Amino acid sequence: MAVRCMDLMELQTFQQLSLVGGMGGLDRIVRCPYVTLTNSIAKWVRGGELMFVSGIDLRCSEEELYNLLHESYTKNLAGVVILVRAEDTDGISPQLIELANQFCLPLFSMPYELPLVEIIEEINNFIIQTKLKEQFDNELMLMLFDSNGVDTDAVIARGTYYHYNLTGSHCVAVISMQNIQASFRTDEFMLVEKAMKYMESVRSLIAFICRNNGWQVLSMVGSGSVILLLPFATRQAVTAMLSEIKKQIVKNFDSPCIQIGVGQEYEHLNEVKRSRLEAERAVLAVDEQHDGIVFYQDLGMYKVLFEVGNEAVLQNYVEEILGKVLTYDKENHTHLLETLAVYLTENCNLVRTAERLYIHRNSLVYRIRKLEEVTGYDFSLAGIRDCCRQAILVANFLNKKFR
Repeated sequence: MAVRCMDLMELQTFQQLSLVGGMGGLDRIVRCPYVTLTNSIAKWVRGGELMFVSGIDLRCSEEELYNLLHESYTKNLAGVVILVRAEDTDGISPQLIELANQFCLPLFSMPYELPLVEIIEEINNFIIQTKLKEQFDNELMLMLFDSNGVDTDAVIARGTYYHYNLTGSHCVAVISMQNIQASFRTDEFMLVEKAMKYMESVRSLIAFICRNNGWQVLSMVGSGSVILLLPFATRQAVTAMLSEIKKQIVKNFDSPCIQIGVGQEYEHLNEVKRSRLEAERAVLAVDEQHDGIVFYQDLGMYKVLFEVGNEAVLQNYVEEILGKVLTYDKENHTHLLETLAVYLTENCNLVRTAERLYIHRNSLVYRIRKLEEVTGYDFSLAGIRDCCRQAILVANFLNKKFR
């Protein structure tokens, strides 16, 4: 998990620092602390440093500090800490604070008299501990998802090291980010590295939210997703937890398309891998009606379809019932299948169907007649309507699972 500026603010020594500007950038990732010994840093930094500046020792003018802050933004530093003497009543100038706010670059004020070595030591220890915990969580999650079975006692014993209570019922949630490539607007070669950093940032934010709420949640990064192991008390509690996580992700990241699937709860850890599979399947069923969160137990007929191992059987079923409509739409560039799907969803109510399709009622009547002409079906018959509903459901399922 990545360490961000807001994480450091929880440290004991950091309580003596003051955040004076750049609050909009507290989610910046901190790679390491860095003490500058020069008035220019362009040649010495790589990005992600939390830079400590003693304008007193460097004898920096206001203009030089201003340029240093500008360089920090250009080189993508995590933040800047300026050491200030207690007797310096003016502190950090409004111009520097305004620039930090403009750049969304966290700017801290630190008493010059504080031992800098102690703060840097605590930051380094925190970064190391965070990386070790990330590795620990990954290993523990992989043990739980091991196809060869779970040594329950060993996993529970390991979990107690980081105060995870792995007794009782748990479920798996998969938080899938659907638009990563569109967000980066980059080629495939660069996508993998950027996507991993992006998902680690999401995971770090989730860890921060869980810590603040006292939630003991294991996590790991999957392919375009973050996988969570949640203690299951009630469905309402799980929904509230995931809704808060989703809200914070939307708040902190640019236009994320988030889909969350939740597997069923299981009391025994050797069944957790089943919950992960269910959560991954539930993600496929997320649509605008679910507010981005779907529980596997709500999938209905989809649960049965997921157990059908032969895709060809399902494809043949769709072709048998809807093949003529699919062919007609393809050849004539029409939308009869969409019309049929909405018509059946609205229980054959012409007014509501026309409103949803943004067409005139007479145009809808024409389309229904054309559907009956193409298929040979009489949609006044309940059996025909049920058969088409099932075929459309299977077609939607195939489009989601194998798209």
